[in-house]
Amino acid sequence: RYPGHCDLMRAMLEVGLAESVLSGLRMVEARQHRQDFGPAEGMLAGAAARREVAQRFGAAWTFSATELEQYAACPYQYFLDRVLGLEPLDELELTVDYRARGRLVHRGLADFHQRINEHHQGPTSPATLSPEEYQRFLDETGERLSRQIGRTPLDAALEQVDLRLWARWADAYRQQHQAYDRQWQDCTVPLRPTWFEVSFGHSGRHMSPPSTDEPWEISTQDPVIRLAGRIDRIDTGTVAGRTVFNVVDYKTGASGRYRREMIASGTALQLPLYALA
Repeated sequence: RYPGHCDLMRAMLEVGLAESVLSGLRMVEARQHRQDFGPAEGMLAGAAARREVAQRFGAAWTFSATELEQYAACPYQYFLDRVLGLEPLDELELTVDYRARGRLVHRGLADFHQRINEHHQGPTSPATLSPEEYQRFLDETGERLSRQIGRTPLDAALEQVDLRLWARWADAYRQQHQAYDRQWQDCTVPLRPTWFEVSFGHSGRHMSPPSTDEPWEISTQDPVIRLAGRIDRIDTGTVAGRTVFNVVDYKTGASGRYRREMIASGTALQLPLYALA
């Protein structure tokens, strides 16, 4: 025994700290039963909790493809993130904001393609431009992106780094698009970039055509599943007198290949759902 030991224990009991620690230990112990799914994995047994979840995620709820993929990959992570609304603690370190970098690249590519199409009065591949014209549009987009910089000095500095990276990537984008265009050279009208940042199920003031605030609905035997999303780019062309299209999703990191078993398991739903929508 140490001096004040009883007083400390009494104080812990009074504020409920001991019970909180015990509850945490019970949760850790419950998580060890990996052959079963129980409350520790988000299985809600209480009637009140089940009613609340049913009300929040009922027929009126609109899902995104990312939500469905997250649930298929790890229901417990979905429970913590989407149901309980928990967020991981921020690391106290200077690091790249990859989401901000991705948003900058997406904005840049949308602006780049839209201005090319406006100038040529129709869907146009950047690979068909002369090197001088391509560079001019590239420089103009970089200038427009640089005007949007600067919430704090740190943000501005990091975004300057991302702008330099954008310029380097965009320079190589021409070669990427040449390889992409070769896939459609036998079409009656080859696929060309037509629409950008097309959303469905979202409402907003700056929605580009053919966006709609109406969600896409999948009818099943019982509930109707409502889906929302934002498509980076839709290319259109013509084959044998029919309009054909391709859904393009930009990746600033490594891009993975879609395999049939990944779609069947629900962990790679984004592009198939966007194509159906």
